[in-house]
Amino acid sequence: MDTLELLELIEKGEDSQTQFKERFGSIDSLAAEICAFSNSNGGNIIVGVSDDGEITGLDKEEIHKLNEWVSSTCSQKIDPQVNVVNGGLKVSNYGGAEMSTCQSLS
Repeated sequence: MDTLELLELIEKGEDSQTQFKERFGSIDSLAAEICAFSNSNGGNIIVGVSDDGEITGLDKEEIHKLNEWVSSTCSQKIDPQVNVVNGGLKVSNYGGAEMSTCQSLS
């Protein structure tokens, strides 16, 4: 997904396929969100965006921590494992992360 596609997705707002999160407070809350998407038809979790679509962004440290959490969550906290495509995108002066969660195969 490129920046323009991300901005269009944010402009459409949240729905059953797209959720916005400013931040995740714990690895368990991230795991719960990924599980919810993998048990449906998959979707997009966009981090660094408030529920009302305001881009709040993430700093480099937060993006690094989120990447570690995604990796740990998918390999250790969810069984069967879930495939998540994690991408960092920069929108204006804001960093952010977009995750596409695939539907679980089991």
